[in-house]
Amino acid sequence: MLDLYERASELVKANVPFAMATIIESKGSTPRHSGKMIVLEEGGIIGTIGGGLAEKTVIDRALEAIKSGKSEMVEMILNSDAPDGLPMHCGGGLKVFIEVHVTRPSLVLAGGGHVNMSLYKFALELG
Repeated sequence: MLDLYERASELVKANVPFAMATIIESKGSTPRHSGKMIVLEEGGIIGTIGGGLAEKTVIDRALEAIKSGKSEMVEMILNSDAPDGLPMHCGGGLKVFIEVHVTRPSLVLAGGGHVNMSLYKFALELG
């Protein structure tokens, strides 16, 4: 798990957009009851939340969330007999939080006057 946080830190420092998917609740039979996964903007993943159709669904939703820049909660019923259920036979349910990390905006200062110098120093403090 530490590796996952190290990779997330590297992505933030490199200003690379990604989403962190975290299982926050599981009920009944599911591929995993806990887990975290990084979804990269081009569709690659680091880690897992259990694989299969549930993970594919989360990856697809994470890619949409990255594009919109908005985090979201995904709830899934892993039962093909249930209304709105995924075509799976586990029978349980998952709630996954997708936290979006987008690139930080750049600050461009034109000119070297006293106001821009103060803004520059302030921006450095803020990172």
